[in-house]
Amino acid sequence: MDIEFEDYLKKGLEDESTAEIALSLVRRAQELARREKFSENTFLKNGIDVVASACGFKILYFLGVYMVFDAANIEVKRFSGASSGGMTPMELVVLGTLNTVSLYCFYGALQDKYTASFFASAWRADRHWKMLA
Repeated sequence: MDIEFEDYLKKGLEDESTAEIALSLVRRAQELARREKFSENTFLKNGIDVVASACGFKILYFLGVYMVFDAANIEVKRFSGASSGGMTPMELVVLGTLNTVSLYCFYGALQDKYTASFFASAWRADRHWKMLA
């Protein structure tokens, strides 16, 4: 698993098996943003601050909401967060939405492929996210 993750990072976050899943999620967020007409909301036009507290794997909820904000061109002026609540916004800023979603999809596929106990999975995730840094 370590070698596959390291190879994925070296290839520049490209993996055909999960890229299509990530692209479909981004497209779904774009459709939701169009349908909900967020751009017409005057409150959101001024930009928003986002707090993503330390939330472990719950950060995926934040990622979904951010994808819709991004698709609706809602400016996030400031991020605040700890642990994954700080790392995920940094990944979004540095890697972009599609690459970040692709990264999470790829890592989820790796976890499915190499199943382990909860504690072993958490230990591996910590080690792998340090590799990402």
